[in-house]
This record gives sequence, structure tokens and C-alpha cells, in this order.
Amino acid sequence: MPLRHVRSMSEEPILLEAAARNDRDTLAVQFTILMNRNPDYAQVRWLAPDGMELVRIDRQGQRVWRVTDDQLQNKGERYYFRDAMALPWERVYVSPLDLNVEHGVIERPFNPMIRIAKRMRLGGRDLGLLLINVQAARMLKEFADSSGKAADHTMLFNQDGYWLHSPDPSQEWGFMLEHPDLTLKHTSPQAWQAFWGASNGQMESADGLWSWTTLYPAQNHDQLIWKAASLVPRSELLAIRTHIWGIISATCAMLLLLFGAGVAALVRSRHREQLASRRQPGWHRSKGISSPT
Repeated sequence: MPLRHVRSMSEEPILLEAAARNDRDTLAVQFTILMNRNPDYAQVRWLAPDGMELVRIDRQGQRVWRVTDDQLQNKGERYYFRDAMALPWERVYVSPLDLNVEHGVIERPFNPMIRIAKRMRLGGRDLGLLLINVQAARMLKEFADSSGKAADHTMLFNQDGYWLHSPDPSQEWGFMLEHPDLTLKHTSPQAWQAFWGASNGQMESADGLWSWTTLYPAQNHDQLIWKAASLVPRSELLAIRTHIWGIISATCAMLLLLFGAGVAALVRSRHREQLASRRQPGWHRSKGISSPT
């Protein structure tokens, strides 16, 4: 949805003409309508070619408002602005999932964010960038909840091996919090090598049993690659196997008992048949035995 919104609005003639004449009010009205219809949108912005915010609509809970001109910021040094402006104007940019930063400081409580952007152009004139910030907290929660009882084993990694979601929150967002060692490449290089060797699979390592699959959240855009994974720790794996083998052993023992009981019953039945046949008249003659006189 945000991909479609960014593309359609950045190419809408009315908005492009408004931007060309610096009619910020017209853009603000359209941005506000878009925000009210999409509760996961945290910001919609128009940025000048140098990165200065010209129009910005923010959200806090259910409240949506236009940021005053004196509170607008220059985002020219932010990676997403530089990367989006470096693309051909017809391409839509999708940022990595990271934490929102305001005035150079990571917002707290953490506010996970994905940014979708596209350059605006009219008649060969560069009008800057249309940018939508999409809140990712609900998406991450739904990802964890979808795992059901396995939620405490489920993880999400970015393409550099950093945790975007972990049962242990202290592992998350290492690349934002200056913890370069908090990557799967560092903690379990064997697993990470396997992850990148196949789009999905399963392997057993010293950690336990890993299962993973590859996600492309930006659909056909190869700018964003995630790995969804689960880990059954070795201690739990051994307990599961012990439990399973206990069940199998008990089942086998029961089968052996039933089989033994069946054999015994068959032997007894056969013995009774033989006794009965010996009592029948003429049995001795049929066996060639003479009766005493």
C-alpha cells in the first residue's frame, strides 16, 4: 500500500504543480487526508532537493497535525534521503527497518520505522522527495504473535544479521545502538552462513535446531531482505528427543506385551484344539494305535 501511495502521489499532476509553485498548503491538505486514512503512517513529508523539510504531517496516536515551519528539520545527511535521491526518478525507494531518529537522537520508547520515498520531477525540474514513514511496531508484533506457542523461539534478522525481533529484546537494534557484535554472524556464524546459502531450510548446530525462510517485505524490491528464523535450543531439543524416545519405547514395550499375550493365547488355543481332537472317537485308529483288549 505505501509503495502505491508514494508512486501515485509523487506523479500526481496537481501535487507536482503545487510543489513547483511552492504551494505548501495544498500538499499539506493532501498529506493530512492520506494520514487520516492510514493509521500506520507516522509521517508524510515533502523534502527539498537539499534535504530540508518543506511540508511535514506527523502522527501521535490518533492525533494528526502539520508541523510548524520553525520545527522543520534538514534531513540531507540522513542515509535514506541520500539513497533515495541517488535513484533514478522513476524508482521507489524502500529503506531498511530501523529506529526513528529526531533531532539526531533515537526516539524513545523505540519507534521502528520503514521509509518509502520517490523523487518528484516536473518538466525536468527536480522538486525533491516525497517520503512516507511507516510505523513497523504493529507489524513486528503481528510477526511474533503469528508464531503462536513458538513465539519465544522466533526471530527476525536484517540482511546484515542484526536482530529486528528477538525473544530477548536486549539483542535487538544492535546496529542502531552501537553494538556491532549483536549479530548472528558473530554469535552463530555457522547458522548465518547456512541462512545465506539457501532461501529456506533447517540445520542443527551447537546452538540447537535452526529453521529459517527468506522474506522480501518490499515485494518486488530487492532493497530489503529479511530472514525469519526459529531456534529450538539444544537443551530443549535433547529433552524433546528424550520425551519422544520415551513415548516410542513405551509404545514398543506395549506392542511387545500385546504380541506376547497374543502368542500365548494362540499357543493355548492350539493346545486346546489338540486335546479336543484326541478325545474324539477313532482318534487312536487314525493314528495307527491299537486299542487294548
